[in-house]
Amino acid sequence: MDTIENRTFDEIKVGDTASLVRSLTSDDFEVFGMWGGALISTLLGTKLPGPGTIYVEQTLRFGDR
Repeated sequence: MDTIENRTFDEIKVGDTASLVRSLTSDDFEVFGMWGGALISTLLGTKLPGPGTIYVEQTLRFGDR
């Protein structure tokens, strides 16, 4: 199991990366907007910058072009 480490804002540099791998199921399509939002929240809270991150706001907009 990987250890989760917190990084302060000052420790994050241009070029740093973080990633998550998840499987998308047919049930996920029913709640797609929140599924995408949950991935963003998970990435911020566990990878970059990590634990202790306060995720204040997120706006998701969907539409066709």
